[in-house]
Amino acid sequence: MRVLNTTQAEEWIGVLGRTAQHDFYHRPAYHRLAEDRGEGTAHLFTYRDGDYTIALPLLLRPVEASGGEAWSDATSVYGYAGPLASHTGMPESVVRDFQQALKEALVERRVMALFSRLHPLIPQTAMLAGLGDCRQEGETVSIDLTLPPEAQRAQYRSSFRSRINKLRRDGVVCQRDEDKRHLGDFVSMYHETMRRVNAHSSYFFDADYFARLVSGLGPKLQLFVVAVDGRIAAGALVTICDGIVQYHLGGTGDDFLNLSPMALLMDTVRLWANDEGARAFHLGGGVGSKEDSLFHFKAGFSDRRHTFPTWRWVIEPDAYRELCDRNARRNIAHGVRWASTDYFPQYRCPTIPAVKQEGVVVIGAGGHAKVLISTLIACGSPIAAVCDDDDREWGRDVQGTRVSRLEPDRGGRAVIGIGDNARRMEIARTMDFEWEIVVHPSACVHASATLGPGTVVFAGAVVQPDVVIGEHVIVNTGATIDHDCIVGDYAHIAPGVHLAGSVEVGEGALLGIGSAVIPGVKIGRWSTLGAGGVAIRDIADGIVAVGVPAKELKR
Repeated sequence: MRVLNTTQAEEWIGVLGRTAQHDFYHRPAYHRLAEDRGEGTAHLFTYRDGDYTIALPLLLRPVEASGGEAWSDATSVYGYAGPLASHTGMPESVVRDFQQALKEALVERRVMALFSRLHPLIPQTAMLAGLGDCRQEGETVSIDLTLPPEAQRAQYRSSFRSRINKLRRDGVVCQRDEDKRHLGDFVSMYHETMRRVNAHSSYFFDADYFARLVSGLGPKLQLFVVAVDGRIAAGALVTICDGIVQYHLGGTGDDFLNLSPMALLMDTVRLWANDEGARAFHLGGGVGSKEDSLFHFKAGFSDRRHTFPTWRWVIEPDAYRELCDRNARRNIAHGVRWASTDYFPQYRCPTIPAVKQEGVVVIGAGGHAKVLISTLIACGSPIAAVCDDDDREWGRDVQGTRVSRLEPDRGGRAVIGIGDNARRMEIARTMDFEWEIVVHPSACVHASATLGPGTVVFAGAVVQPDVVIGEHVIVNTGATIDHDCIVGDYAHIAPGVHLAGSVEVGEGALLGIGSAVIPGVKIGRWSTLGAGGVAIRDIADGIVAVGVPAKELKR
């Protein structure tokens, strides 16, 4: 593993030249621009094994010191970056060694967490499998330039074809401004567009940004403008790199919205990209990966879609969890809350004023309740009360909250902080609360997974695609549940348990700390798999099984 910085631009570009495919987002000049904007310090993590190369550009940013220790986190530049490979099919051994070398390099630099946007047109997720979580965020649109030009245009929305024809008949012209003479006009029009659509402040790039972008990217950055009666009506900055043309930034003047000049601009860029021998014209997606009006506009040019993934990886779970918890407590003290529970890394999430609410009632006052309360605090959820039906617990302090009597008719939002599965079921079935789903910010729960009411997923746990988890289930610290598993109501998946794909766990089952279940195995209802046990075959209902491989415990 060799780590380059932007002062080593020639060597950085040499590494990109050894990859099968890259985009302008990966280039040192674009990363230097991010550095100049204060977005972090750019690094190119480059791993070589013989003829094989894997390269990953990242920006490292300092995070708030914790306990006197300095930490960093990593992110990607604005746009689509992610890892690059020298070959379309990389040997598993090379990928595995790259991952190990990358982790060592990040740990050495005290990087606690990593977030990266990935490239929709370049295969990348296979190189990251097993390192955190790659999520599908939405779709993007591109025009396939390997098709004949007539076939490309045939995919346009009919209204777009008519609009483009009319604009050309009326003498409206779109041209490539090779010398960037109209850059100032474009910047003013771009800002006008951002104000019109109420864009986030991060989209208001200043004039210096555009000047540096032009200087840094040179001929890889092109300006196209649409002129109407000598006035600039619309414009766009597009890039071309290694066969990929990207629509980067664009805007339309307020006075020309009724003409829809951007349709003519897109068509002109497409024709130019064909002449340049590009393979794809990537239009991107909607704002925040949503299928909004911007996405609908872009979708009118092509029926080709790409998945836009992001990569989230907690490298130092303890440090990450401590920082999230500390910031969550500070948010509560200042009367604010995180704007999103899905933001990553959570401790960088913007805050908004907290809405006054009763908070969550925690039922139970033992050790499990302590962990549950700390998880709720990390989520920014206020604690309304800690209740227990054991009068010996009343008045005792648990994580800063005084324990009070459990009143079955209290109502409101609640979660059961009791590890015993049978007792948890009894309370859930006899009390009338609105049962909360609680997921620690450092847990990774795939968007396609289903969690039932009352279920809690603790810190560092991973729940993979298409998992179905029932009601009042405990997925404890650091447990992993792989794809297509089914976990029944009131089950307890203890710390460090690993379930392989398509495992079924019956109602009320307990999987002891550090146990494991191989693919397709079924754990029966109200059965127990002992600590450290490995289930390689089905376990019937009501059985206690221990050992490696797990066998029924004789009674």
